[in-house]
Amino acid sequence: MNPPNTEEIHNKSKSHVLDLETLSSEYKNLLIEYRQAVSNYVNHLKTETELPCGSYSADSTGITQQCYDEIWKKAGCGAGTAKPDASSSWAQGKTLAGLIDDAFAWATNSDYKHRMGCYGNPGNPYIIIGIGTDGKLYSRQGLSAPWELINDNTTNCQAICTANDGKGLLGIGANNLVRKPTYDANWTGSVKNSCCAISVAMGQDGTVIGVGTDNLLYSRAKVTDAWEKASSPGEKVYSIAIAPDGSVFAVGGGGGQLWTKQSYQNLAKQQWQSQGSCCVKAITIAPDGTLIGVGTDNQLYTKPNYKDLSGDWTGPHNSDNGSCCVIGVTTVTNPNYKASSYNKSSAPQYNIDHQQMVSIKGATYWGTSSVGQNNSATLQECKASCAQTTGCTGATFNATAPQRQSCLLRGGDSSVTTGTNDDYAIITKGKQLLNIVKTINQKLTDVNQKIQKIIASEQAAYKTQSQERHFKTADLETQFKELNDDRDKISRLSDKYQTLDQAQIQTGLTVTQKYYTFVLLALLAIIAVYLLYNFVAGSSSGSGVQSGLQSGLQSGGKSLMKMGAHMYMILLGMILLTIGIRAKTAY
Repeated sequence: MNPPNTEEIHNKSKSHVLDLETLSSEYKNLLIEYRQAVSNYVNHLKTETELPCGSYSADSTGITQQCYDEIWKKAGCGAGTAKPDASSSWAQGKTLAGLIDDAFAWATNSDYKHRMGCYGNPGNPYIIIGIGTDGKLYSRQGLSAPWELINDNTTNCQAICTANDGKGLLGIGANNLVRKPTYDANWTGSVKNSCCAISVAMGQDGTVIGVGTDNLLYSRAKVTDAWEKASSPGEKVYSIAIAPDGSVFAVGGGGGQLWTKQSYQNLAKQQWQSQGSCCVKAITIAPDGTLIGVGTDNQLYTKPNYKDLSGDWTGPHNSDNGSCCVIGVTTVTNPNYKASSYNKSSAPQYNIDHQQMVSIKGATYWGTSSVGQNNSATLQECKASCAQTTGCTGATFNATAPQRQSCLLRGGDSSVTTGTNDDYAIITKGKQLLNIVKTINQKLTDVNQKIQKIIASEQAAYKTQSQERHFKTADLETQFKELNDDRDKISRLSDKYQTLDQAQIQTGLTVTQKYYTFVLLALLAIIAVYLLYNFVAGSSSGSGVQSGLQSGLQSGGKSLMKMGAHMYMILLGMILLTIGIRAKTAY
């Protein structure tokens, strides 16, 4: 088998190490987020269990002040003049559901008393302006509110109407037109050539319609233009008003009857239509369509809508504060009114401890079933609707959704899903926090799986490297065994070599020794010859060799006897040395 590519494995391992470092850092950061998300969710659950009304049922009595304050707050009240007192005998005798009903009434009734008690302001979309019997101007923050003198320069005012901007006033004083930019500002003086009128109204385009002192209608295209006659034959008008749709209402004829024309334009070409509705002497139409009239007793009377005059007049409006006494009336827009500041719910929320609802833009929530739907105008209204509906666990809101209602209330449990940019998923705060926990948990799981995958791949690489190391180890063991065998062979050869070497050395030494013995013996032989030569020469000096030898042999004994002792010693030593050398070389 082919060995693994070690360099490739090393490069992959290096890349995996870097990936592990990145993933470990990401995992650490996610773990911090996860712990915080869990902490937030746990704290929210603790808060939910500590709700002030959590221990009461709908039939419970003897509600604590903390719970009563919570009921009042959930209804939207708290800044007004009315303060809930749980210790009162009335409150102690009421059930939880009864107190919720009462708070709902304070929050949703639009009369002056309830608005002031709950919110601390009248909460009326328009302000009623009246001309007192003393010729001065008074304001009234709703039909049940008290009249309050306006601190301006008004004197002997005869009639008033609202300017076409809904803020300013056009009035009549001394039968001349006067005007002011806001209801509480001062009049700017008489408009030139504006005499003589007893009632006035202004259309949406600025056209001014006036009732002359002859009880006929006149008009001018704008305030500063001249009057032009716009009457019909036989008419007799005392007061006039222009409705939001441009139709004209007049008090005329006998007995304070109402008459109408379809438009304030081309009045002379239209016929008056009798509406009956006796008996008032001055009228105005509020922005919400309410027809307000001043009765012959100088008090206020109303009809719910100017488009339907079939019912009787309601009034006088003296239930909380008297409406007397005025001779003329109009309305102006309330600059401080905000509809969103007031509870618009259609039913009480008995689940007082319902969880807080939150919204997620670009998402939807469908639950498992439908529990209702409505055309809520705002996201807040849809949230409130879900909170007030039994079984509602969430909702989907889309104010621009075609062919369906804007607020879809859902029951059951499901996940939040992706929607359009105009969609809003409405869920409980607890579910939102839990979803955050689940989302981070999933991210942690994904990162953990990536880490495990890298570790598993590294284990495979380690296994491959382990096999490679096993092969190399086996190879090394084989080589080691071969080396040991070679070492033994070398050791044996070395021993043999050493034996041969020693034998060679011994042989060399023997040869050398014999060589030196030979040399020595040769030297001794030479010396011996030399001595014999001298001996012979000395005994027959002057004779021939033969004669010398003969004579020497004959006279040898004598000659030897004549040799000195030292000569004998030398010869003896040479003989012994020769014997010793011979004996040494023998070994």
